[in-house]
Amino acid sequence: MKNTILLCLILLFINFNGTSQEESQTKEYLEYDQGFSAEVFNQGAFGFGIGGIIGKNLGHKSKPNFSMGIYTDVILADSPIFSPRLKFLLNHSGILGLGVNLASNYREGETDLRITPEINFSLFGIVNLCLGYSINVNNNSFTDLSEYRIGVNINFISKK
Repeated sequence: MKNTILLCLILLFINFNGTSQEESQTKEYLEYDQGFSAEVFNQGAFGFGIGGIIGKNLGHKSKPNFSMGIYTDVILADSPIFSPRLKFLLNHSGILGLGVNLASNYREGETDLRITPEINFSLFGIVNLCLGYSINVNNNSFTDLSEYRIGVNINFISKK
């Protein structure tokens, strides 16, 4: 499993490196896509989130794409959980990729900090299905949240 993940990361790096070198020779400034994102997910309880994203090649059918977003989530557990979250996604050829979430779940004065590595199935970076395993970092785990996370994410982008 570790070798497969390592191989995927190496292929993504090689693909991004080649693409960025071709584009950097013709452009004098950084081009990126920007917009906002909406996500619904289940992590033992239903939740939803919105956030701002930036990325590269979102919607492109043959180039790899990547994005980074800052989200605000609401998880509808026994009592609501509010979560600021960072999300990074790398998609190879716009279809399959890897991601990671860093979420700080907050409820009634307590914080549950989690890192969630994800496998991402994508429609060219516009619509994503994410499957992840959540790892608690600060040993203060909310019992009504599961380790498993499944979500659907839609990116609304504008080219800059």
